Amino acid sequence: MAIYIVLAVPLVLCAAFEIFYKLKLSDFRSARIIAEILLIAEVIAMTFISGFRLSTGYDYHAYARIFIGTFFKSIENITTRHEKGYTLINLFAGYLSIRLEILFVLVALIISVLLYTALKKMSPYPMLGLLLFYLFGYYFNSMNFMRNMISAMIILLAYTYLRDTRKTKPESGQNLSRELTRSFIRYAVLVIAASTFHRSAILMLPVWLILNIKFNIITLPAYAVISGVIIYFATPLMQFITTYFYTDYDPLTSRQMMGSIPSIYSLCLGLVFIIAFLWRKKFYGTKWGTILVSASYFAFFFGYLGSRHSVLGRFSLYFGPVTVIILIPELINQLILIINSPKANKKPEANSELSGKIIASFNKKINFKKISAILSFVGLGAAAVTFFVYAITHNYNGVVPHDWIWNHVWTT
Repeated sequence: MAIYIVLAVPLVLCAAFEIFYKLKLSDFRSARIIAEILLIAEVIAMTFISGFRLSTGYDYHAYARIFIGTFFKSIENITTRHEKGYTLINLFAGYLSIRLEILFVLVALIISVLLYTALKKMSPYPMLGLLLFYLFGYYFNSMNFMRNMISAMIILLAYTYLRDTRKTKPESGQNLSRELTRSFIRYAVLVIAASTFHRSAILMLPVWLILNIKFNIITLPAYAVISGVIIYFATPLMQFITTYFYTDYDPLTSRQMMGSIPSIYSLCLGLVFIIAFLWRKKFYGTKWGTILVSASYFAFFFGYLGSRHSVLGRFSLYFGPVTVIILIPELINQLILIINSPKANKKPEANSELSGKIIASFNKKINFKKISAILSFVGLGAAAVTFFVYAITHNYNGVVPHDWIWNHVWTT
């Protein structure tokens, strides 16, 4: 547990520095260089801790057996049971060394490179996004669901090609429909690439259209009804999933099917969605627009399904990372602007002398917009910290305690 707390401290300090630098020192080149160095150092530290672990994560030994099996089984046999992309990583790791740690270092490096690329391309506050990725447990997931997380990181990059269709403007000389088609093709290519590490990623192809459905007081009840139907038919859904994606699991008896992920995970993501929904108009003018709000809903929804059947919660991995590294930093950025904006202190004009005195007296003490922004800011922070504390105190995904590879001699 101690190593995760030690790692959290510099992540928090670097995120605080980044926010201060973006607000006050953005014109200083030296500050930008320092921020970049800090981000790279953080990613390297996280890669090191994940890559050189031993017996950390419930699925650690399962992945170890797959790696060892590559030395004794034919490629046809391996690719029949496991996705070709992940099999290729095992074969490459085996080519480099027969030592087991090379696989986990290689996987950690791949996830880190994909995450770093997404942070730089998409997040308004990369170090804050990295901190939230850590606090919401996705770093711990990367030490357990390795195939899922590689796939999820590729999907995260695929989001860069998604656009809110209402906000998309064609490039110079380009037709709008052609521009959207080109973006979808790029998105589809990455989704297909992700499916070579985990078959479930292919379900993200039609999601491109669903994410563009605008959340409002009409569509929200519709989503609630549809979600209720899906929850009711969760068992047939599991049977479908185990037929095509998780073929090694029995839908009624396996721990992955009948077990559950912590309910606090869906509660924290539910709070994020509620805050995002209440401030949704702040997103509708951005490049990703409704996509971010929709992603936060699906992260929460599949997280809730996972609290009943843990394997369904893994679909939350395709929506959760984009929520925490893009939506929350973007929302925090908007909230900071509101809190610091002089307009937030401007008193509304009254329609009558009497009402004017009452409103002026009331608003002199209370500014609802600023208070709402502060409460939302606190709520987002509370969700992140609450889940992190739960994760390290309840051995989330089997990552506590962390053990180093050089503390033991690995035997097969």
